[in-house]
Amino acid sequence: MHSKNYVFLILLLSYALSATAQQENLPLNRNMILNYEKSLNAWDKASFHSAVKPYTAAEVYQFVFPDTVQHYERVPHTNWFSKLVNVVGFENLLEFDEKGYVKHYGKILAKDSVFYEDNIYDKAYKKRKVYVSLNPILNIGFGYDVSSKKFLTYNLKGLELRADIGKKVTLYTAFLNTVGKFPTYIDIYNAQTGVVPGEGNVRNRGKQGLDFSSIYAYISYSPVKQFNIQVGNGKHFIGDGYRSLLLSDNAYTYPYLQLTANVWRIKYTTIYAELIDNIRNFNDFGQGFPRKLANFNYLSIDAAKFLQIGIFEGITWRRTTVNGNNYFNYNFLNPILGVRGFQKKLEPNTTKVYGLNVKVTCPKYVVLYGQFMINKYGKKNTVDRRMGWQAGVKYFDVGGVKNLNFQMEYNSVRPFTYQGQDSGIGYSHYNQSLAHPMGANFNELLLMANYQYKRFYTSYKMSFIKTAADSAVSQNYGNNILDIASQASNISGIKIQNGIPYKVVDHDLRFGYIINPKINMVIEAKLQFRKYTTNLASTSSLKTNSFMVSFATNIFNRYYDLPVVY
Repeated sequence: MHSKNYVFLILLLSYALSATAQQENLPLNRNMILNYEKSLNAWDKASFHSAVKPYTAAEVYQFVFPDTVQHYERVPHTNWFSKLVNVVGFENLLEFDEKGYVKHYGKILAKDSVFYEDNIYDKAYKKRKVYVSLNPILNIGFGYDVSSKKFLTYNLKGLELRADIGKKVTLYTAFLNTVGKFPTYIDIYNAQTGVVPGEGNVRNRGKQGLDFSSIYAYISYSPVKQFNIQVGNGKHFIGDGYRSLLLSDNAYTYPYLQLTANVWRIKYTTIYAELIDNIRNFNDFGQGFPRKLANFNYLSIDAAKFLQIGIFEGITWRRTTVNGNNYFNYNFLNPILGVRGFQKKLEPNTTKVYGLNVKVTCPKYVVLYGQFMINKYGKKNTVDRRMGWQAGVKYFDVGGVKNLNFQMEYNSVRPFTYQGQDSGIGYSHYNQSLAHPMGANFNELLLMANYQYKRFYTSYKMSFIKTAADSAVSQNYGNNILDIASQASNISGIKIQNGIPYKVVDHDLRFGYIINPKINMVIEAKLQFRKYTTNLASTSSLKTNSFMVSFATNIFNRYYDLPVVY
């Protein structure tokens, strides 16, 4: 395998295992993607192109390790730990003999028309492949918001451990702790929801800022190449855009069981998860936060070399009755996509989201993608018409300029789309949407561009959102995902920007240098120009003009470009 491809595949695995799909701070790179695709056969292309993310080590294992690893010296070990681990922060294949020495194997080579075996090749040796990586996760940033005259800080510390044991077993865990002083609009979001975007509970709101933590972990097992079982705590993303209207990594992590079958050009994934409902409804009498169950099914088909089609089903289920008693419907265990859509008796206790995901690969490094989702199809301009759609394009090496990439995306979701029939079954987790960060009742335009020269890069992202907020706590105009659709303030005349209309324009400009591409360690400067406007006299506008300099290993998504909801 070519050395460049080998380095990229290591990078791909490192990011894939980080439980994210679209890294906001990682520039698009058409060459890296094309080089990887060329190394795959038809079977593995189906895995790579699938919109279900993250990818597991088992899926790309054979491409991570080369078919020959000659010219290595034997390295003695002093204890069991050094026998297992090579170098922290670097990815290398270790194969040990019974005495603990690194034992490599080579191809059967030909020399002078006489076949012979490399002196480090041993047919009787049953190799044991172990791959271990331990990476630091840091994001130390300092800045200033000129508009609010406020110092900004971001202090994230963590550790990522990854291990592959043979071709069948993968272990992964990451622990993160963050303390930060955010722009005013993030503080408003925290005051309204009780959380920071993408995170769970805020433990402390002291002088140092908001304090919160995250844990990612999973165990993956592939008994055969065609089937994978994964148990863990993390996030998922379905789609090919910056946003997803089906399932995204916008909300906090959750415990899950994932089953994946991959046959020919078809990939089928079932995810069972447990979610937290409105954290404002905490119960001190032993019940804690109200919980609910979720089931996500996704069928992906490579219909042609240039076309991929995916069908999605997402259902959130009641776990407790209105009296707080445990409740479980055995239909939850059914892994077959679409069957429960015809079971009308499930509707009072579930929120169902169905969708279509399409990607078309065009010549000249252009990719077209889109999504359509539906929760309920009622009469036009009524509360019962709940749906949304996405359209986007990615253009790599714009105009033939290497590593200059462009992306444009449009998202539109009608009011009430992700709300449940009651407060216990909405399409949300930890007071955050499971799909788009805005929830519903919005139109959004995204423009993104980035350029990389050697290890220097720059990126620009603009988001323009038009939406609306409820005029009072007791009113429901379809934006708040924690509200109840059956208690809508209006039944008819429902259009996007239903309620008090407002708009947000956010410009994000970054310049940076990549120190270590394996873990995306960068030094970065960021400028943000953001403006929120509404027709409310008390809060007609809210501006954020800030800059920040940071040292970071960017391997997890952070969506801090969402609007404010008053």
